[in-house]
Amino acid sequence: MSEPEQNKQPENTEGTEKEKTFSKKTFIERVFHDDIEGEYDDEGFFNTPNGSFWDPDGVYFNRDGFDKHGGYYNDNDEYVPGKGWDEENNCYKDELDDEFASDHDPNEEDDGFGDIDMDKIQDEEKLIKVEADIEKITEDPNKIVHHIEENENEEEKKEEGKENEEKKE
Repeated sequence: MSEPEQNKQPENTEGTEKEKTFSKKTFIERVFHDDIEGEYDDEGFFNTPNGSFWDPDGVYFNRDGFDKHGGYYNDNDEYVPGKGWDEENNCYKDELDDEFASDHDPNEEDDGFGDIDMDKIQDEEKLIKVEADIEKITEDPNKIVHHIEENENEEEKKEEGKENEEKKE
């Protein structure tokens, strides 16, 4: 059974109530970039002159006020989800991590840790070490210069030692 492709949002226009209809067929997703004309409001929404906007989470809403799922903000500025909303995960089903969706066994007891990807953890550990090194560097750049000079002195001593050995032979 396919989901209906329409979602209706009431809108108050000059004291009359008008219904807008959402259609996935006509919805065009737009990606935010810095040269889009518009401005941020006090609540963190980026509004364009034609009425389309991006919410504080970066989700695009067309000039009729719908996101790509047919969700919208009501008159109380509360998000009203469109079709396909997953209450348990508080997101749309198509936004769930594909890896989680394919590997997840619904009969498996949840230990709260989810599926652990050891490669990802090791990459994150490497990143943390690099970030720590960068932090040390930015704390005192003179330490780096001193460390480089020490390494150069060690290299020179090794070279001198090799030259002395060659002379002895």
